[in-house]
Amino acid sequence: MFRASAGYKIISMFYIDNETTKDLEIFSFEKKKASLIECFKKTNFLGGYDKIQEIFSSPTNDLQELTDRQEIIRFFTKFHLSFESSREDLDYIEYYLISTIEPLRTSNKVSFLLEAIAYRLLVKRVYDYNVISLAKVVRFLHDVRKILEELSVIQVPSALRSHMEKAATILEKRLLKRLASQKVRKRLFFVKLFAYDSDLRLKYHQDIKMLLQIMYMLDAFSTIARVAEERGMSLPLFKETDTPALEMEGVVHPFLTDPVSNDLRLGDGRNMIFLTGPNMAGKTTLLKSIGISVFMAHLGLPVPCRNMRLSIFNGLITNINTADNLKIGYSYYYSEVKRVKSVAEKFRDNRKMVWIGDELFRGTNIKDAYDASKLIVTSFARVKDSIMIISSHLVELAKEIDAIPTITFQQMKTLVKDGEPQFTYTMSEGVSDIRLGLYILKKEGIEEIITECLRD
Repeated sequence: MFRASAGYKIISMFYIDNETTKDLEIFSFEKKKASLIECFKKTNFLGGYDKIQEIFSSPTNDLQELTDRQEIIRFFTKFHLSFESSREDLDYIEYYLISTIEPLRTSNKVSFLLEAIAYRLLVKRVYDYNVISLAKVVRFLHDVRKILEELSVIQVPSALRSHMEKAATILEKRLLKRLASQKVRKRLFFVKLFAYDSDLRLKYHQDIKMLLQIMYMLDAFSTIARVAEERGMSLPLFKETDTPALEMEGVVHPFLTDPVSNDLRLGDGRNMIFLTGPNMAGKTTLLKSIGISVFMAHLGLPVPCRNMRLSIFNGLITNINTADNLKIGYSYYYSEVKRVKSVAEKFRDNRKMVWIGDELFRGTNIKDAYDASKLIVTSFARVKDSIMIISSHLVELAKEIDAIPTITFQQMKTLVKDGEPQFTYTMSEGVSDIRLGLYILKKEGIEEIITECLRD
């Protein structure tokens, strides 16, 4: 369970924690740093983006809920909404509904008339404020009515239809129906103006709030559909199976402008990938791409893949950027151990998990890292109901675990030509024995810099 940047809290049957969302850069935890959710920051209204944040904060393993979301997005890939209201209009209405300028509350007609005259003559700003507010509310109601009319003549998904029926029922209410079907005269009689204001904020307050929420929902899903189409994303297909399955064709990282795509297939008795490859070959980027796709699939959203098929999982957990914790005295290595223990506990408690681990046990010496990695890989390989993708520099370990039938060995293909590495950023079968650590160090000319220091 975690709290997103906007304050929304996940309460669902799909487990994901703060460390995983930080590893995959789902939310904007740091300023000026890219995040997955910001790819969809193209809504017409601020409330629409709030709805997207709510969606991102509610992954689920409920197939019906996932199907409902997919149907709405599939609908908006074919039907493109246009809004007459502006972002400023809806923001203004939000503030209007909670304005500290009190509406006239008296039910006595004479008293109401006297108060309206007093406001009109003595407090011009209140009158002007009500004129502007009413004009924006009317434009908004016109917009809702127009959208309902457009949707009424086409087949809409059942999950969307219920919202449309709710909006239509609200617009049938007396004053809202009248305002939605007529233009406000520029010189509306001031008593009528104050009467409208009083009714809108006292009698129809919740109705207008509900219409705003429905508008934001439409904005959110139509934006998701548009962005997904622009980025070549696709809706995943869920396989109803008791055994774990994860298949991807053309998976890419959504932050990259010219990404190299990769394929993977896990299932049918193979549920662990042991991934090798030298530094800078693209292992971490690929792991993040896979994690993002699994996460987005369980939001019911399009994924950065050409095609994706998977079983429904109960959670996603990663250890990609594990850090030490000086506050409680944890070293880097001990933090890694605690994180792997947390993974084991989630496997025990939740079952049907996806675990993505990048370069396990970097915080200790080679011997301990080797022994610890061997212990963890062989132990987790006994789990049959989850998916595990683990990268490692420990090429020698591959020989020790070669006989385990649930493991598939993959490498980030790297070529060496004339002493120079050529990164393909593609994953293929096999184990990579290419080592570039010393090459990269020498390439940076550190030894020469020290020699210059000594010469000076």
